[in-house]
Amino acid sequence: MREKSVVLIVDDNPTNLSVLFNALRDSEFKVLAAQDGASAIQQAQHVKPDIILLDVMMPGLNGFETCKRIKDNPETRDIPVIFMTALSDINDKVNGFNVGAVDYVTKPLQHEEVVMRLSTHLRLRQMSELLRNKNAEMDMANRELKKNFDEVTRLQNIVKSYLSNRAWQSIETSGIQKTENGAVEAETLTVMMCDIEGFTPLLDRCEPGKLLHHLNLYMDILSNSIYAHGGEIDKFLGDGLLAFFRSPIDAIHAACDIQKQIKIFNKLQINGLEIPLPTRIGIATGKVLLVKIGTMVRKEYTLIGDRVNVAARLQSIAPVGGLAMDEVSFNAYGVIPGLLPDLIELKGKKKKEVVYQVSPESVLQLFHWVTEKKTA
Repeated sequence: MREKSVVLIVDDNPTNLSVLFNALRDSEFKVLAAQDGASAIQQAQHVKPDIILLDVMMPGLNGFETCKRIKDNPETRDIPVIFMTALSDINDKVNGFNVGAVDYVTKPLQHEEVVMRLSTHLRLRQMSELLRNKNAEMDMANRELKKNFDEVTRLQNIVKSYLSNRAWQSIETSGIQKTENGAVEAETLTVMMCDIEGFTPLLDRCEPGKLLHHLNLYMDILSNSIYAHGGEIDKFLGDGLLAFFRSPIDAIHAACDIQKQIKIFNKLQINGLEIPLPTRIGIATGKVLLVKIGTMVRKEYTLIGDRVNVAARLQSIAPVGGLAMDEVSFNAYGVIPGLLPDLIELKGKKKKEVVYQVSPESVLQLFHWVTEKKTA
């Protein structure tokens, strides 16, 4: 930073130049001098004075043209220019402001006035530079904030892709809704469990990258059907998937749609000499908990409850290409033609469970029947 402000005086009259030079030097300015416009332009670009006192009436380049060229140069355009003139015509003054001057002092010069005007415009320039620097700092800070925000958003979207919408909402609202005594509230939901029949042997027979490719295509079909029928995916479980719905009708409709789409997928797989991925689906409706579970360093949101376990057990006994559902899910329809109950003892359950099974041959028929019922 300069200790003294640098003033460039431009005047073709040596006497005027000398008097003003000495007066300003005694006023704690560092003073430079030029006797014509061309020299003034060169010094302005080379030295970058803090302010310029410029005579209007000069031979060759007059003050107006000199000022214009200084202002046309990006390196010098911010240097304030004060005109010195004996001209009193308003048009001359307007012309001076039009080419970029910030002020006028009228000859014969009053040195105290010149010093005051110089000081005023130097302070204004300092304030302008300070403001410009602050704005630049703010712009940089805003860019950094936006960069950080974009990164947080990117990471947030990655995290959201691993969670159900309900789990994400719980994170956003800082936890699961609780009752007054602090207990987590149970919800009535329909749980769906999907799994590939005979997947484990495929791990030994198939090249891992290729198998993963087919598995991702498979999961894409399941996900699209679940979301299309208002469901949410709780988690992917290797070759399995856990999802939940607010309506048993939507869950059964989605299950039939999944089996219909997987049947088409498997036919294409076989025709292309690729592995088919036959699927079983279990559906159970009842009270479940959506909870945050884990340790201080690793947590996840998940569904827990009896119906989650029942859906898993029903999936394990469901016909390949079909589905099995509990009595509550079945009763949501009232009556489903052709489905008869079985009383089955499920692993881990003390009491036998009423189960309705839909064969692969009946899936399409049930899908159309449910579609008609939903649109009726």
